[in-house]
Amino acid sequence: MPGNCIVFEDAMSGIEAAHRAGVSNIIGVASTLSKEQLQQIPDISMVIEDYKDVKNLINLI
Repeated sequence: MPGNCIVFEDAMSGIEAAHRAGVSNIIGVASTLSKEQLQQIPDISMVIEDYKDVKNLINLI
């Protein structure tokens, strides 16, 4: 079920695709888009700068 998935995405097209698929936990990875740009997107549950930020990801789960 898409509602039980977590998607990690750094591009707007991927974020939009995850949202259309019904994914409720979309993690924005600041690379293609900046952290500030990602934080402005309503569908984003959390923004990380890289995958080392595991502590915050565990809180989301």
